[in-house]
Amino acid sequence: MIKIKIAIPKKKISFWLALLLTIAAAVAVFYTINQLFIPTTVVVPKKVIAAKDVIAENDVEVKDVRKYDKHPSAFTSIQEVVGKYADVNLYPGEQIITERVTNNPVAVTGAFSSLNPDETYITFSSNEAKWPKGLKVGDKVTAAAFINNAEVKIGEKLKVISVTGDKTESALEQAKQVATPQSASEKITLAMKFTEAGPLLEGKSKSKDLVFLPEHPNKENGGELYVNVQPEPQGVGQKSTQVSKR
Repeated sequence: MIKIKIAIPKKKISFWLALLLTIAAAVAVFYTINQLFIPTTVVVPKKVIAAKDVIAENDVEVKDVRKYDKHPSAFTSIQEVVGKYADVNLYPGEQIITERVTNNPVAVTGAFSSLNPDETYITFSSNEAKWPKGLKVGDKVTAAAFINNAEVKIGEKLKVISVTGDKTESALEQAKQVATPQSASEKITLAMKFTEAGPLLEGKSKSKDLVFLPEHPNKENGGELYVNVQPEPQGVGQKSTQVSKR
């Protein structure tokens, strides 16, 4: 066997090693300058913003800080925080981060701030009910349940006071989502009069399917729901029997 040895001059090795060390040093210097001297923008309060308050545009301003000092969750644009609720007191000069604000007023004010004196509320998870995506705080819904082989209306004009995991979609897509299971983490909280809570709790515990259907803001009277009767033995066909409104 013939062995071929390639001799690399020591001077050439020293040159490449020196070049690699120079590049590494240059990268380190650039990173240090980028982190310590090149500024980045963050949003900070101009004054104390109390917890539960809505953040207005004149409450905040942008401030330049070193990238090294920027919090990973800090907002960088004023428009990103305007309209949100302060989850805790926010103080002048401190960076506003995502963990200290919320879009959900119930999260900072409590559900009872959205209720009238004769009302209560019930929270449903996506394992207990279905609702179309796109519902938001302030919307109203009708509750329909399938109990004892009958589709029955068990509540109407129920106020949405909290909804998680919502996503705005077209009306067609929202209609499709009624029959589509939501993520297990999604929840909806509805406000209703105390007298209306009983049927909802019964529907929650007994219903095979519990669905919340959005109501038009100008709707005055509820629609009708019908019982789907199975075909008779003689094959007469299906028929529908109207269920009286509760």
